[in-house]
Amino acid sequence: MNSGHIRIRHTPPQGKARPEHNQIVIECPNGYEISIVYGALAYSSNRNGERFTNTIGETDHASAVEIAITNPKGDAVPFKDGETVKGFVPITELFTILNWVSTR
Repeated sequence: MNSGHIRIRHTPPQGKARPEHNQIVIECPNGYEISIVYGALAYSSNRNGERFTNTIGETDHASAVEIAITNPKGDAVPFKDGETVKGFVPITELFTILNWVSTR
């Protein structure tokens, strides 16, 4: 029985120690996965509502994130607009989407 998993990937820029962006992947017991990304090069905002630039500081927080969902077969699940990646998702909306993914 799959009890679900979570993993976090810190992606440092070329030759630097501080990450450009972070990725959190949550695998639900139903086999669906949601990828949550924030930082530079991602459609996300910092705690001030501004887009991240360059590297993420140790005290930086995301107020909006970029997400993608895959089904148990590994296929991308499109959002209502047909896109497979959704950017600038507020944290409150992220919780709603997580609930939807976990109950498929």
